[in-house]
Amino acid sequence: MKQVQRKSISVPGLANGLQVLRVLEDGREKTLQEISKKLSLPKASLFRILQTLRACGYVAKDEKNNSYRVLARLVPIKMRPQTFEGALIKVLDDLALRANFSTEWHIPTEEGMELSLRSERPGGEIIVRARVGQSLKWNQAELPSPLLVGLAFTGNDPFMEGRWIFGEDGEMIDLSKKDLDCIISGIVAKGIAVDSNYNLNGVRRISVPFFNGNVFKGSISIATTYRPKLGANLDILAPLLKSAILELSRYCNLLNEESAE
Repeated sequence: MKQVQRKSISVPGLANGLQVLRVLEDGREKTLQEISKKLSLPKASLFRILQTLRACGYVAKDEKNNSYRVLARLVPIKMRPQTFEGALIKVLDDLALRANFSTEWHIPTEEGMELSLRSERPGGEIIVRARVGQSLKWNQAELPSPLLVGLAFTGNDPFMEGRWIFGEDGEMIDLSKKDLDCIISGIVAKGIAVDSNYNLNGVRRISVPFFNGNVFKGSISIATTYRPKLGANLDILAPLLKSAILELSRYCNLLNEESAE
């Protein structure tokens, strides 16, 4: 990584902040000491920079391990995706790298929420077997999180007899109209849907909606599988999903501006 010559820069704090982002952009969490050693920055100054980056939503801290991870990356304009699909693929790839799980993009169709794109965790075997093109039907009984997101933000009626979800203990829970109303309202309010447990294929998804302007375009999900000592830590994965949505929104805004010129 090319180091910035700080003496020739009139805003060294900004330059140092950009360097911190570049140190973290490999997706690996690093402690304050590790970042300080790489950049030869005093820990007190580095701590203030990290606090600022956290406040801006670019960096997150794991309080348990006292380590930091990046939530956004610097992309030169010449390397920026030129289409929505290109931006989406990049966002899914980056999210799979950061989350260390498969990532998915579901879009609303007449039949249901169709799996349109997927990215696998780097260097890992493919464990999530859902096929691209496969649909979660609007009228199916089981309600995984991508389908719940679709039901929450489209005109499809979620209130049908026989709907159910997996509970926290793995049991199948039948949902009343009141239960469904509470679940859908929570998704609309919080902007996230979470499977309470792993399904029969051993997959648990966490999903968030994506809007281009006011139009619901689809759902981005992290598809987690059970791995000892590496569970689906929602405190870590949920912010990564929200960050992915922000990144995709930035790309869309730039693409919209360029098409309007």
